[in-house]
Formats: sequence, structure tokens, C-alpha cells
Amino acid sequence: MSLALTTITSSIKAISVTGVVMCDIDGIPTTADLERSPHFYPEPNGFVQTLSVERDSFGSPTTARKTVRYTLLYSFAYAPAGAGRNLAEQYAGAADKAYEVLDALIANDNLTGAIDMVPAVSGGFGALQSPDGSMFIGCHISIDIVEFVN
Repeated sequence: MSLALTTITSSIKAISVTGVVMCDIDGIPTTADLERSPHFYPEPNGFVQTLSVERDSFGSPTTARKTVRYTLLYSFAYAPAGAGRNLAEQYAGAADKAYEVLDALIANDNLTGAIDMVPAVSGGFGALQSPDGSMFIGCHISIDIVEFVN
């Protein structure tokens, strides 16, 4: 049995969204990176959530068929909080770009193998804390993953 986390995160990084830097698990951005352009990156505080394994057949642990479900949590940081004259100046752009990311995730054809991926906004739009504690306008996007393995 081998889970496809690398395949999934690499396929997400390969998605093209104009004006957004898509990051893999080895590319968590610095605050300086985030201040230059919007980023979509794995959330360092709780990236893999709610992992469960369900056996679909009898057999030894290495041969039995299984359904593995888990959620990956990503952060979308659009711009530093307070960078514009007011929140409304940043909010519309952040929402537009976040929905472009969601559209691209929904249409992701880069996955291989027996994997299903369903994205959703989790937690709403607003203030988002970067890995070093700086505040940005953005949101969290969760991606529910289902893998069929044996």
C-alpha cells in the first residue's frame, strides 16, 4: 500500500492560475514571497487532517483493498492585511483569485491512479496568518481526498 500524497501535491502545484504562485509541500513561502504575489500553499499547521482507512476486502494488510479518506488544508494568501487603503480594496481581488484557484482545482486533470479530489472553502474569507505570524487577506481551502489502494 502506498498513498499518493506526493502525486496529489505535485498535481496541485502544476495547476496554472494567472497571478497566483501554486506551492508544493517543499515550497512553503516566506513572508517576503507572500508580500510580492498571491500564493496557494500547504497549511503548515495541520496540513493532513481526518485520515481514515476502511477495509473493502479480506486479506493481509498488504493485499486487502482499502479506501483511504483524508483532507488536505491549503492556505490562499492574497495580500498583506492593511496593504491597501481599506479592506474592500483587497477583498474583491482576494475573492476573485480564490475562486479562480477553486475552479482550477475542480478541473484538475493532472491526477493519476485511483484518486478523487473535491475542494471547498473552509473558514471563509478574511484575515489569514502566514507561517511566521504575519497577517494576510485570504482563506483556507480544504481538499477532500479519497484513494483506493491495496
